[in-house]
Amino acid sequence: MAPRAPRVFSNPLHIQIMSQEPVKEYFARNSGRTTKQIHEAPPGSLYIWCARDTSYLRALVNAYGRQDLEITNIDTLRYTADAHRVCQGRIFPFIVVDHAIHMGDTEFELLYIICAECIK
Repeated sequence: MAPRAPRVFSNPLHIQIMSQEPVKEYFARNSGRTTKQIHEAPPGSLYIWCARDTSYLRALVNAYGRQDLEITNIDTLRYTADAHRVCQGRIFPFIVVDHAIHMGDTEFELLYIICAECIK
């Protein structure tokens, strides 16, 4: 089965998804990709982290003085109820999807829900 090409989003959706690279690249620590995403995120953005435990990301966000970022975990892109929970009456200027998240059909569908409900 041939790998699918990464999906490309245009800027009007206000989300950032870094291009998908080989799986061995996904879990590399100290590559600086998450740090770059943190620095480039507009103030007040929603950051979707690649794991359930967000403590590492919260430590990075605090170290870089980016407490303005709203952090949620990978379950937001796995369960419809979590996607709706994140959006409850909140508006975000931008959504950042961590570079290590592998986006399948379910994740894309729930990302569309979040975009429709949370971005104005």
